[in-house]
Amino acid sequence: MKSFTVSQARKYLRALLAQVRQGRSSLIMEGNHPVARIVHVASGGRPDSEGRLMRLETAGVIKRGMGSAGLLSVLLKDPPRPKKGGDILKAPLSERNEGR
Repeated sequence: MKSFTVSQARKYLRALLAQVRQGRSSLIMEGNHPVARIVHVASGGRPDSEGRLMRLETAGVIKRGMGSAGLLSVLLKDPPRPKKGGDILKAPLSERNEGR
C-alpha cells in the first residue's frame, strides 16, 4: 500500500484514483500519522469480494494462494478411480482395529 501526504494526495488525485480503480489502496498521512485509507468501492451494489480479500490479506487474516488451479477446475475433473481389487473400507477398518 502506497502512502501519500495530504498535499501529495491533492496534487496527484487523478493518478491516485486511477491506482485505486486498479485495485490498489492508498494511505493518506498527516505528518507521521495515518488519517485515511482510499480503497476501491464496488459499483452497482455488488459485494466487493476482491477488495475484501485484499483487506483480509493486508490484515494478515488470510494468505492467498499463488497457484493457477482454481476450485472450479478441481471440481470439474473426474474423481480418481479405485484400484482393481481394492477395498475402500479396508484402511479405515484396519485403523480402527489398531486403535488410531
